[in-house]
Amino acid sequence: MAGLRRGVLGLAALSVVFGCAAPRSETPLELSLNRLRPDSATYTLASGFETAGQFVARDRATWQVLWQQVNAPHLPAPALPVIDFDREMVLVVAMGRQASGGHSLRFERVARDGEGIVVTIRREQPGSGCIVPSALTFPVDIATVPRSSGPVAFKFESATRDCR
Repeated sequence: MAGLRRGVLGLAALSVVFGCAAPRSETPLELSLNRLRPDSATYTLASGFETAGQFVARDRATWQVLWQQVNAPHLPAPALPVIDFDREMVLVVAMGRQASGGHSLRFERVARDGEGIVVTIRREQPGSGCIVPSALTFPVDIATVPRSSGPVAFKFESATRDCR
């Protein structure tokens, strides 16, 4: 009986030493994502972003600069949407100049992952057989997410639209 008790106590001690606590979840915590334009289309096809980029605005001044860039071709630019930067931050993703229509970007999800967040963006291009406008486009998407002071990583999922 004493040997069994020592064995159980030994296992208990080993579990403390080797950290047999509750298993840590490997699934990132999904966060709310509020697109500033709720339909499925890209926010705008005529933005002022000539090159691709991903941006985070944690304050009104940065948000104002990004909003002006998004709306550079539009005169007058729409009013700056009000954001509560104590609770939210703004994400902007730009595809840059595209040689035709049919390209799109869309924020799909955002999740807390450790100290930061990971933002997943769906990037689509037209496939062969798609009839698209012969015009330069500059796709952009914008969303608000819960404020985080940690790093923001952008992860792209690319797809080609089949139009046949």
